[in-house]
Amino acid sequence: VKAQTNSAILITPSPTLSPTLSPTPSPTPIPIPTSTPTPLPTATPTTIPFTAQEILESASDSTRNAPSFHFDMDVEMILSLNGNGMDIPIAFTGDFQAPDRIKAFISLTLPFTDINTEIVEIEDITYVKNPGTGNWDTMIDQNVFFITPNEFIGNKLTALNVSRLAGVESLGERDYYILKASAPPGILMDSEKDVEISIWIGTKDYLIKKVALTGDIRIDKNNWLIGNIYKGGIATI
Repeated sequence: VKAQTNSAILITPSPTLSPTLSPTPSPTPIPIPTSTPTPLPTATPTTIPFTAQEILESASDSTRNAPSFHFDMDVEMILSLNGNGMDIPIAFTGDFQAPDRIKAFISLTLPFTDINTEIVEIEDITYVKNPGTGNWDTMIDQNVFFITPNEFIGNKLTALNVSRLAGVESLGERDYYILKASAPPGILMDSEKDVEISIWIGTKDYLIKKVALTGDIRIDKNNWLIGNIYKGGIATI
């Protein structure tokens, strides 16, 4: 017996996937850095937090406490002889030891001769080496020189009349205040009028670097240094 079987296999076809086209992404642009200019540093103005009088008082304290210092003084003196002016350059170089000792060398240039000698000053006694004999002459209460560096230390500084602070100046590797001042008659040397003074004072240590002064002073006829050529009167320095 042949049996005929009709069987049907149902095959459900899988849906055909149609490829979906994705849009091609646009390339991201590479950012170009923007140059930002570096700001230039702003110069800080130099400020001076003290008055001229306060600077002078600080210098008075600093010099009062200085045990010793070296000095170099250059003086241009004009003498009037017989109605004619005579320029006399003087150099005074040495060392000061507190409170009242000076050892120095003096060089005086005259039209017809030069004077070169040494002096030692202790309190009110001055020892001068005689250029002719080489011996030491002793003088008591006599000013061999017209002005000495100890005129600008301690309380003598505060006796000056300060007019203004002229600014700050660099000398070497240090900065210095420049004070303009004047000395009334009798404060510095034997002056009959005010002596004009410029003082350079360190901004850090308040020690004096330089002093410049201009004025008329009276020269005594017995002055050891130039009394033999100038018989007293007014000299301009």
